[in-house]
Amino acid sequence: MIKYRIMDRQFQCGRYFAEGALFDTEEDVRIQLMSYHLTDMEEGDIGKFKKFTLDEILEFGEWEIEEVEVNNCPYCKEDFVIEEGHNCDIGRLT
Repeated sequence: MIKYRIMDRQFQCGRYFAEGALFDTEEDVRIQLMSYHLTDMEEGDIGKFKKFTLDEILEFGEWEIEEVEVNNCPYCKEDFVIEEGHNCDIGRLT
């Protein structure tokens, strides 16, 4: 299963946005980043910003999105990036 995570091109918030949170769709990424940046907007710019495409928001905030292959842990039901593995306390107890 493919999911998305947001990478900070400037590494100001660490390498990944929201500690590497995984998003189901590119639209979910767009909505999350729009919400994040709306706090920086002046009232007159909010309407214009809400119409930004994902690419425009990524450029505005200097973000990138990364497609990652994920699996779902059968014990804790948490999604994890296959490449990085998963340490599930529940799985170790069974």
